[in-house]
Amino acid sequence: MYEKMVLEPRLTAHWHLGSGAPLQPVLLEEIRLALGSRYRVSFDSVGFNLYRDGQDAVAWHGDKIRKEIAEPVVALISIGERRRLLMRPKGGGRSTAFWLGRGDLFVTGGKAQRRWEHTVPRTAHAGPRISIAFRHGLETRAYGR
Repeated sequence: MYEKMVLEPRLTAHWHLGSGAPLQPVLLEEIRLALGSRYRVSFDSVGFNLYRDGQDAVAWHGDKIRKEIAEPVVALISIGERRRLLMRPKGGGRSTAFWLGRGDLFVTGGKAQRRWEHTVPRTAHAGPRISIAFRHGLETRAYGR
């Protein structure tokens, strides 16, 4: 994060099409292909985030998509308990809340990844939630190997 190694207040894992390992289980590969067909992009990476409770969170940020992709698409599937995902204009401003969980699909496209940032803030009480983010054109160095 910010070119430094830091502890994240959530558990994460990453898969990239170029890693040589197939995406398992097969259901995830079927979802990746179906979403890619629907949104007309080739999702080449998947990020997995486990928010164990209300203390697990992620700070304001934008996904690291290669700059030559003017209008990136990110498809996020949220499983488990509902949590707030906030979006605001880059650099600050009024945020908009989306309550995601229990199988919700949240897709950003167009200029959203370029002009907006998002967070999942801490909360007093929350059950476990997993987010599965399908991306294309991911800056792999931003997320490690």
